[in-house]
Amino acid sequence: MKLNDQRLRTLLIGTNKFGITDTLISRRDLQVTVLTEPWYAEAYRDRGFSDVQVVSRITDLTEVLRVVTPLMQDSPFGAVLAPSERSVQIAAFLRSRYGIPGTSFDVAVRFTAKHVMKSCFANAGLPITDFATVYGLGELRDTVSRMGAPLIVKPSLGTGTRGAVVLSSDLDVKRFLEEPPKELCEPDPAAVVERFLTVSAEFHIDGLVTDGTTRFLSVAQYGKPLIRRSPAEPLCTKLLSEDHPLRTVLSDLHDLSVRALGLPHGITHLEVLQTTGGQLVVGEIACRPGGGSIVPLLDRAYGIDLWDLFIDVEAGLPVNTKCLPTSPKQNIALCMLSVAAGRVESVTTAQTLMTIPGVIEATVQVIPGQVLGPRFTSSSQAGYVLIEPSAERPFEAVLHDINNSWHLELVDDATEGAQ
Repeated sequence: MKLNDQRLRTLLIGTNKFGITDTLISRRDLQVTVLTEPWYAEAYRDRGFSDVQVVSRITDLTEVLRVVTPLMQDSPFGAVLAPSERSVQIAAFLRSRYGIPGTSFDVAVRFTAKHVMKSCFANAGLPITDFATVYGLGELRDTVSRMGAPLIVKPSLGTGTRGAVVLSSDLDVKRFLEEPPKELCEPDPAAVVERFLTVSAEFHIDGLVTDGTTRFLSVAQYGKPLIRRSPAEPLCTKLLSEDHPLRTVLSDLHDLSVRALGLPHGITHLEVLQTTGGQLVVGEIACRPGGGSIVPLLDRAYGIDLWDLFIDVEAGLPVNTKCLPTSPKQNIALCMLSVAAGRVESVTTAQTLMTIPGVIEATVQVIPGQVLGPRFTSSSQAGYVLIEPSAERPFEAVLHDINNSWHLELVDDATEGAQ
């Protein structure tokens, strides 16, 4: 709903994913209230948000309704935004409950609950790995014992590779059966057991969908499969060329995935695996911009702000799809800088990274004195660098210089829950 000054009253379900904040602050057509958890509240105030509401957990529906209901009675929200995986379901529930535009609860569940997503993919005939849905530790033990190694076990809800356990051998299975991690079935009882694939490459496809049709699409390849990436090493991604032999089939898999999950409007981030035998397998898809620094990569390469588009489609605002680019204006690659747990003693500056030939943008997101970790995901980073390779300075040469220049000195005193 719009206020008298014509601004759209907007609720942001905020976590530690702050990428959307600069775009939100710059939007003069929105009046934003942030709903977040105590440990993030000050960070949102520091970023310029004056109306910050706090709940102990954004996943606690009862508490969220306790705060949001009187706000709706006072001046109803016309949009609810969920830029991180943790906030997608609760935001969608609020939209469905109050009749607010944007991704509905049933669609959000299909995009966030892995067991529901995988079932929809299977029903649509998409290429996926063998999987089983389990509820509770007893069924989890039985299924792992029956399927045998190699397996990967994941919580149904969660972002990146957080909580995933790879069982490569019979010994891994034996140890798992003796003491399976309780967090796999808490707080949500569902978990997914998948046949673990030997993967040679992983691709990410990022798109904009309106009226069930893909209007913008970017196809890129990670430097290595995410399941093999440690946050203590850099993660790179490069856009595929327009004539890459897999580009068309990857684009088709994106469209089929969107159709299988029934997304009418939204921003998508799909991951597709390629096995050592060359088979393409659909992994998972999100109805939000990708993590890490994919948004600035696409901004620089295509000249679009995915956060701007995300706000518009979730708020039910018009999107001029005729002006969207169909190919990148620059050949850009991304390097997400390594990160580890501890208190930062010293760190390479962005200014130093910018002196490397071939680097066109650098951001360092940590500062001396900051405590990092200990919980990371596959897209965790201490910052990022955008690279424009050339004949004189190919990507590998620029990356070599970045790795030589990047230093993150830490003292091992990380505390639980620190960011």
